[in-house]
Amino acid sequence: GVHRKHNSCELFTSFTLVIEPRQMALKKYLRILIFGVITLTSFIQCSAESGPNSYSLTLKNPKEVHRNGINDIINSSNGLTPVSQKIARGGGKKEPKSPPEESSEMSVSSGVINLIVDLCPSGIMPLSYGIAAGGGTGLALSTVLLVVFGTISTYTMLCIGRACEMTGEKSLRGVWEVAVGKSTGWVVDACVSLLCFGCCVFFSAFIGDLFAALAAALQFPSQLQVRWLVLGLTSLAVILPLCLMEDLSTLKYTSFGGVGALLYTLVFVLVRQRGGAYAQGGRLFDSMPPHLQPALSKAVPLWRFGPGTLLFLNLVCVGFMAHYNAANYHASLSTPIKTRDTSLARGLTRPYGKAVAIAVSSAFVVFVLFMSFGFLSFGANSQPLLLNNYHPSLDGPASAARVGVASALLAGYPLMFKGFKVAFFNLAKDWLASPELKAQGAELSKTTKSSVSVAAVAIITSIAMKCGEKDVGFVIGVVGSLLGAFACYVLPSIINLSLFKKGIVEGSQMDKAISIGLIMLGGIFAIFGTATCALESFTSFFDEM
Repeated sequence: GVHRKHNSCELFTSFTLVIEPRQMALKKYLRILIFGVITLTSFIQCSAESGPNSYSLTLKNPKEVHRNGINDIINSSNGLTPVSQKIARGGGKKEPKSPPEESSEMSVSSGVINLIVDLCPSGIMPLSYGIAAGGGTGLALSTVLLVVFGTISTYTMLCIGRACEMTGEKSLRGVWEVAVGKSTGWVVDACVSLLCFGCCVFFSAFIGDLFAALAAALQFPSQLQVRWLVLGLTSLAVILPLCLMEDLSTLKYTSFGGVGALLYTLVFVLVRQRGGAYAQGGRLFDSMPPHLQPALSKAVPLWRFGPGTLLFLNLVCVGFMAHYNAANYHASLSTPIKTRDTSLARGLTRPYGKAVAIAVSSAFVVFVLFMSFGFLSFGANSQPLLLNNYHPSLDGPASAARVGVASALLAGYPLMFKGFKVAFFNLAKDWLASPELKAQGAELSKTTKSSVSVAAVAIITSIAMKCGEKDVGFVIGVVGSLLGAFACYVLPSIINLSLFKKGIVEGSQMDKAISIGLIMLGGIFAIFGTATCALESFTSFFDEM
């Protein structure tokens, strides 16, 4: 009997050793299959659309060519359309075809709603994780830092609006080319394409987490609760079709729904913290794995500044970032120029300035409440996606919050992806088209654009499938420290200094000093912020702090 039992154990062990590699191989092949299906879907669609005579570059009438760079991201879901107003390039003097009227394409209230939806869904989730990282950052200091960097973001958004107004350009690249020079215009598109690509990666990672938890809440078969599979199917069935849409006007009604979802999620986090359901001894405490349970044993002083504060600031940069789309907002909220007063104080009285100031202030309130109550709920174990700290199936209100946040992310995904597409295609034309084709207004064919778009979605999905909880925090941190800091602080400051030098905008010594200081701040983010992200995500350097 003992011998038979021993043989049975050996047989079971050998069977397990054989099965486990097969399971790993199956998982790998399924991922490749999903990637292939996405690519094949694109090929079939492109073949149907292209016909026999399809070329990588097609020619347009030069009069119809709009070299507006990132302005081609018409945020149609938010009602953003360009203001058709011809202004002399680089001089700041307008040449309207008809007398100016005090009108704009979008109301201030609509602009505020759209900006809030642009800022908050991806901005609120990782803040509690940010103040817990690297030994923690004090809540009082974190709040002050939110005020400071929210103010800086408002300032640089207003600077971009002023630059658009004084140069007559409706795109970030167009402003850069007037201020700095055409030869380096590709820098803007490179930054925007990488920035939007990185944001899409952590959007996908969040969507995978949220829908996997919802699959568990709905008691789907265990095979359909696997995160990477859920993300792959969601990308194939929902994200890919949205990203291939040219007209995003059908998404214009999602802004109010997005605000409602954010408010519900905020109230949910507040109620759960005050109710103590996840606190030690609470009804859901024992149902969570140890790494998701509250870790509040070590009190963090209110004004503590530590190595993790830089990581927190990286996330704050992402939270207050709408600069890549600032030119579009300005075009839709601007009114004709009636004065040469270029002060930012005057800018705050105009529709664009009002919308930016109100939206950033509102986002600040949401950020502070969400950050504080999330951290007070879970402490050092706060996750980059805070909703991961709540039970996936036993907490009904948490599932409702996941539905709302996932819907907001899905609605924002094609807009962010369009930012990537427009910037990337501009780069492709710059680098691949001959000067003769550029002069004739060459455009990438629809087939080429569709193929590149699907390949990009497949790559983003594959990266997001591999992103664990720590990896997502690293992706967000790097997006903030490198790309976000450049877009929010460095790029507007370089434009400022160039416009001051050319006399297009009048700048005081204080204005110049602020711009130089912001460029230095961007350098600090790039070096120390990125290093902090890497240490937090891939080493145990901060574990004993």
